[in-house]
This record gives sequence, C-alpha cells and structure tokens, in this order.
Amino acid sequence: MINDVYKNRSCLGCFSSSLSIYSTNFKKIFRGTWAWTLALSVVIGLMTFVSNTLAQQSYSNLQIICSLGICCALAVFGLFLDAIVKTNVITMLNDDKLNVVFKKMLLIDALMIVWTVLGTIIFVASTYLLISIDWIKSLPTSTFGVLLVAIYMCMFLLMSIIISPYIYSVSKFAINNNSKFKNVIGSDYAIGYKKLGYLFSIFLLLILVGAIVCSFLCIPGIVTNIATNINNFGVMQGDESGIPNHFQWLNFLATVISTFIIQYVFLWVMFVFLYAFGNVEVCVNNNLLSEETKLA
Repeated sequence: MINDVYKNRSCLGCFSSSLSIYSTNFKKIFRGTWAWTLALSVVIGLMTFVSNTLAQQSYSNLQIICSLGICCALAVFGLFLDAIVKTNVITMLNDDKLNVVFKKMLLIDALMIVWTVLGTIIFVASTYLLISIDWIKSLPTSTFGVLLVAIYMCMFLLMSIIISPYIYSVSKFAINNNSKFKNVIGSDYAIGYKKLGYLFSIFLLLILVGAIVCSFLCIPGIVTNIATNINNFGVMQGDESGIPNHFQWLNFLATVISTFIIQYVFLWVMFVFLYAFGNVEVCVNNNLLSEETKLA
C-alpha cells in the first residue's frame, strides 16, 4: 500500500501524502476494520453508560465494586479490540504475521496507557499543589484561572516534547520486522529526539487538526456527553437529575457513532506517523552516509 514512505518530506508533506494514500485505500481499510471498530465503539459506549448510571444513582458498596469491575473488564476488552484494528491496518503494509503484529500493538497500547496515567497524575497533582498554597488560594478567581491555564499549557508543552520522539520509535517498531520494543524507549527514541523540532511540529499540528475534525464530525457525542457530565456533577452535589432516563441510551448511541468516526481519524494519524518516520529514517541514513564519506 505504501511505496514511498522513505522520502524527505516537510510536515505538511507528511499530512498531504498520508491523506492521499488513506483516501485512496479507504475502502480496503474500511472493509478490513469496520466490524472490529464497531465492536470497540460499542464497548466504549457501554463504559460511558455504566459509569454515568453509577454516577446518577445511589448504590451499595458491592454494586459500586461490581460496576467498576465491569468498566475495567470493558476497558481491557477495548484494549484488545483496538490492537486488532491497528493490526489489520499494519498487516496491509508489511508481511508480518497477524500474531506478531498483534503483540506489537498490545505493547504500544500499554505504553500509551502508561503515559496517559502519568500525565493524568501530574495534572491532578499539580492542581492540588496549587490549591494547597496559601498565597495562590488568596488570589482573585480570574487571576487564579489564568495562572492555572498558564501552568497547564506549560505542562502540556513539556509532555508534548517528551512524547514527540515516540512518533519515530513507535512507528519503526510497528512497521519494521526487526525492531524490538526496548528500542522504543531506548536507541530509537534517542534518534527521534535528534529530530525533535520536526516531530514536535507534526505532533502539535495533529492535535490541532484532530481537534477541529473530531469536534466537527462528532458534535452529537460531544453535546450529549457534556450534558451528561454536567448533570452527573449536579447529582453528586445533591441535586436532582435533570435529564430523562432515556437520555442515557441516547448518549450511548451518540458515543458509539462518535467513537466509530474518531477511530478512522486515528487510523489516518497512523499514516502520518509512518510518513514522519520515513522522513526521519532518510535523514538518519543520509547523515550516516555523509559521515562515512568524510571518514573515507
């Protein structure tokens, strides 16, 4: 499917090439992934349904534990489904066996979960730290809000700088038959870090484009989830629920549809990553060749 990955491209060139190859082969990709993507979307919809139902009613400790257990089981099942979807796409690009690629995708998803948990812990801890400082608590609400946003932006940029080299190392691990997982956080990560400016630019552009596209295509899911979360917050504060019972099913349906759409945006992102990897790989090989020429 991809014949010209290893080529010098600008950031916009990676976006253009990935969009072209993705749109050209979309029917093939859709046929190979739609069933698994739909199953993943239903699982995520069920997770939101169970968690929202739990937030809106009073349950015993046993019922709460059972509901959390169901959410955890669904999350694990969703992880496997996500790995299957990515496996089906990667096997269209190389000659690896399904079981080999599936194990790689599980490891990549596990790494993403680790970084997501770490990022969440850092953001939550920083918020509590700010709230616990007396002179910050005494600031006007507007000033405190501006300070909090500024700190969040700095932390986001720092996390983006740390994560950006993974575009190269993760893509190489996924597409290269001989790449090992230890190199994802080792030597290949170091190579990606040398091209940090390029990969960081792609990462920020992806966030911008992805946010715009997903917010436009997934308006129903965004609206119903925001309404549900606001209502849940009020219920937890002791207010009566302001939404009808059938709204939970409407939110479930909207979440399934939105998640299904978002998954195909994420698959396009995979192609952007691959083209970015190809550019870095060409640059690295050219640098090695020039160094060998100088030594000769």
